[in-house]
This record gives sequence, structure tokens and C-alpha cells, in this order.
Amino acid sequence: MEAIRQRLPGLEVQEPEAQLARHGLEPGDIGSVLHTHLHHDHTGLDARLPNATLLIQRAELQYAAAPQFPIPFFARVDIAAIIGRLWDRVELLDGESEPFPGVRTIHTGGHAPGHQMVYVDTPDGPAIITGDAAYVRALNVDQRVPFGYWVDLPDVMAGLRRIAADSQGVVLPMHDRAVYDDAA
Repeated sequence: MEAIRQRLPGLEVQEPEAQLARHGLEPGDIGSVLHTHLHHDHTGLDARLPNATLLIQRAELQYAAAPQFPIPFFARVDIAAIIGRLWDRVELLDGESEPFPGVRTIHTGGHAPGHQMVYVDTPDGPAIITGDAAYVRALNVDQRVPFGYWVDLPDVMAGLRRIAADSQGVVLPMHDRAVYDDAA
């Protein structure tokens, strides 16, 4: 990580501690993490949130522990930590659930076998954290074009249709630059 920081000055502002501080929070203040899936770009920082329960679809953790394809998408060290030293903080979900009032998890599959979206009730309708069920709203949701990587295309398309049908509120794809530009 140090080598990356040297090549990319200013990266420290993206660290979770810095992002939490922007909102007056510290890592110990976080009580729960809802993992949409366990690909390498969505895991790895759980240990830095010492009080967080990790909510993960059972099917996703099972697949991540012994993936068939693509093996490099799952960071072995991160998955080993989840099923090892962080195991006492893991809560497994099976399908749709409401872990907190006004917060629902929706199993979609598609991108990964146990992928889930998170719906958060707001006064303006549900905010949909799509995870990687959609990468970019304009292309994936509005035009129903599937994104580049998936393990089950029918599940991907069903997820995109569901997002479009439920999108009267805010849609937050994890890899959509417009989401971050709007938040700035």
C-alpha cells in the first residue's frame, strides 16, 4: 500500500478513516457493513472497522470461499479473514431480509452468485444501493444494457428490470462516476 501512496499522492483522502472523519465519525462508530458481494474491490477493509457486524449473503460467502470463476476476483486474504479472525462478526443472510427498520437487502445474483442490493427508505422513496447489479445508471438501468462481468445473465437482466421498476427514488450504482460527481 505504501508504494501505491507514493505513486498516487493524495490517496489518503480516500482512506475510510478520512472519509468517515468528513462526517464526524471514526471507524469504531460503524456498527454494520452490508456487503453487496465479496469481489476484491469491495472487501479488505473490514478489520479496520472494529465494531462492525458484516452482513453477507450465505451464497456469496460460500462461493467466495471456493470460487469456480473468476478466481482472481476474490482476494484470498480478505475472504480468509472473513471466515477466520472476523467470523464472530459475520451475520449470514439468506435471500431478502430487513436487517434494520427501513433497510432491506435484495438478493439479485447475476454479477456474483450471492450479490445483493440494499434498499434504504427515504422520504423521497427508496434509495437503491445497487452494488454491482448496475455499474452505470444511464447505460445499465435506463437502457437495460448488461454490464461487462456476470456469472448469470438472466439474473443480471432481472436485477436491472427490478432497479428500473423501483427507481422512483435515488439509484446509486457503485461504479457510476455521476454518483460521485453529484455528491461532491
